[in-house]
Amino acid sequence: MDPIALASLVLIGGMVLGIAIGVPVAISMGLPSMLAILVLLGDFNGSALTAAQKVVAGSDSFALLAIPFFILAGGLMNTGGIATRLIDFALLIAGRMPASLAQTTVVANTMFGAVSGASVASAAAVGTVLSPRLKKEGYDPAWAAMVNGMSSPAGMLIPPSNTFIVYSLVSATSVGALFMAGVGPGLVWSLICVLMVALYARKHPELRSTAARPTFKEGVLVFLKALPALLMIFIVIGGILSGIFTATESGVIAVVYSFLLGLIQRTLPVRELPQIILEASKVTGIIMLLIGMSGILGWVLAFARIPQLVTSGLLGVSDNTTVVLLIIMVVMLLAGTVMD
Repeated sequence: MDPIALASLVLIGGMVLGIAIGVPVAISMGLPSMLAILVLLGDFNGSALTAAQKVVAGSDSFALLAIPFFILAGGLMNTGGIATRLIDFALLIAGRMPASLAQTTVVANTMFGAVSGASVASAAAVGTVLSPRLKKEGYDPAWAAMVNGMSSPAGMLIPPSNTFIVYSLVSATSVGALFMAGVGPGLVWSLICVLMVALYARKHPELRSTAARPTFKEGVLVFLKALPALLMIFIVIGGILSGIFTATESGVIAVVYSFLLGLIQRTLPVRELPQIILEASKVTGIIMLLIGMSGILGWVLAFARIPQLVTSGLLGVSDNTTVVLLIIMVVMLLAGTVMD
């Protein structure tokens, strides 16, 4: 068999098999890629050296430093009670809507995602606080978890976004431009989630609003408590767009801001800092391993000319731009069900 065809078979088959049996995505991506390099080069030492070089080269970027900083900022905000303040403010906004706690989940995910830059962190923070309340109010736990998972991707779209930072690296696109481009789709996604919850509430009238109408003084107090966290969005995005600091430096600003805010408000236990840093390091390690493995995968794809073969196959199906984009979207949707 032709080495390129065999390498392609090893790569694609290995990735599909690994993901199907539950092997972590980074390993499912990296191990078949290494085997494919061995098939292509035919030399173990050369293959190992090439794989190691691509892992280092794939993760050796100043822009990627923003990821651990934003993850750490999210951990500081969550432990420091900022997430709870944002959720209280979200309840103030959505408290009079049908299925108010579910609507609060959507609004809270939108706001927390906008300050943490990660959908997983947003879903974890909001779910931890609201899941017991949703269950107590009679919401179906599976449906409540679906609402949380459905609305949390807004954190990947509304800046700052770790996903956009990685994409800017691999596509040589401006981070500021990506951040601005993500605002509209992120808000539209959140609005769609709100509408879906509202339609569900119409069919389930028992999920009526359970929140008591707050007084004007109570509303102002909740807003003032959430204001420092909301200001961080404007500080980070405004600083990047105005050129005061880069996306990476904005991550540092977010960490410092979250840390000082927690100390000033006396909501961040200093003894919890080692655990927060440890958890942020674990998440960063997972992401960086995935990025490093993608470096090997990219080399194999380029060497075997797999992108050109895929392009030829797509154009063989149709040369209509809309049809090709729809096919790509379906593929990405299927891949996204097993990858974050």
